[in-house]
Amino acid sequence: MHYYSQDSFCREVSNGLLSRVNMANQNFNKDIELVPRVSPEFELTLDSTPVQHSIQTMNFFQMKAPGKPTILPEECSAENNSVTIVWQPHSESIVDNYYLEIDDGNGGDFRVVYVGRETMCTVDGLHFNSLYYARVKAGNYCGESNYSDPISLQTAELAWFHFDPVSAHPDILFSNDNQTVTCNSYDHRVVLGSVGFSKGVHYWEIVMDRYDCQTDPAIGIARFDVGKCFMLGKWLKWY
Repeated sequence: MHYYSQDSFCREVSNGLLSRVNMANQNFNKDIELVPRVSPEFELTLDSTPVQHSIQTMNFFQMKAPGKPTILPEECSAENNSVTIVWQPHSESIVDNYYLEIDDGNGGDFRVVYVGRETMCTVDGLHFNSLYYARVKAGNYCGESNYSDPISLQTAELAWFHFDPVSAHPDILFSNDNQTVTCNSYDHRVVLGSVGFSKGVHYWEIVMDRYDCQTDPAIGIARFDVGKCFMLGKWLKWY
């Protein structure tokens, strides 16, 4: 029978535990060793043909203020108290906006009536029997062009107009090329003429063929934004 001292027994146990820990550590490292599943070597082919073609076909130019536009007299017109101006840009000009100006019909100062990218504009609500001058210029990020050569347009001496179906109440029925209106509603309804006036002396004739409603008709002058569901002149105040 062998006897071990307490110190010897502890050393034996410690050595055994250390040996088992080292062996477990080695086995653990072997188990978690990572093996790449995909080869780190590969080929990448880049097709740059479309990019090269785009670069080769690019056009470069120097940005500058546009040249002055040209008004096309053969395409311009005047009807009643409105004028239509048509123009074309200067060749090879980059335009962000056009600026159309028109005078007051009496040789006064020009005023801007249109700003935009369209090359045609109709100006309504002018004076009858007046000679208007119009001009246009172009602009972009770099600056503005000179004004085009002006054009003169004469508005009509007399106003030829009819009733306006666009601004009328749906109860009003139009016939005879919008020169005759009929309404069967018992409510107040307003219909306007198709041409507005800004100055001058004007007269018109209205023939009433039939009147069998309960309301009293009213004939007069009103702004274009008058209420279409109320009697004409309802809010008119006399001083």
